[in-house]
Amino acid sequence: ALDTLKEVETNKKALLKKEGNIQIGNLAVGKDFPARVVAEIVDAPKMTDEEIKQKATYYTNSGADIIDVGMIAGSSMPRDASRAIDAVKEVVDIPVSIDSMNPIEIEAAVSAKADLIVSLDAKNIVDVSKFGTHLPAVVLPTDFRKGLFPRKASERLKLLEENIKASKENGFTKLIADPILDP
Repeated sequence: ALDTLKEVETNKKALLKKEGNIQIGNLAVGKDFPARVVAEIVDAPKMTDEEIKQKATYYTNSGADIIDVGMIAGSSMPRDASRAIDAVKEVVDIPVSIDSMNPIEIEAAVSAKADLIVSLDAKNIVDVSKFGTHLPAVVLPTDFRKGLFPRKASERLKLLEENIKASKENGFTKLIADPILDP
């Protein structure tokens, strides 16, 4: 397994040229790369900078490849988004993502040098495209503006495809589709 990982890293530049592979910060991801571990700092705005740094360090030391800064749904805390991204980047050298549906929070995180946007949906694609198309982004099969989260897999897939198309039409080129599996 270690030899396979070493080979993938050795061929990273060539593999990144293939469709289905992208780079998030300094991390290559996609169909030709191993599964990557994302660790979320849940409700980061409720934490102090020191608590955020401790979580980020712990997750990184435990094998995380990406640290996800989780915001609080239904709120708007752009200063906390920026503060949390800064705190994580101060202690680890792996990609950092922002997990928010709020374009104002996402913009603050992008300004703080977030490496990945989680989550684009039908409601925020246009707003986030004004400042975030240079980053990889996770696309969801939702439209929170309409309160739409399809339960049937076929409906979810249809909306996911629509959101991917809208993302591309708005300038996003590095997309990760998240069908949100429902056990």
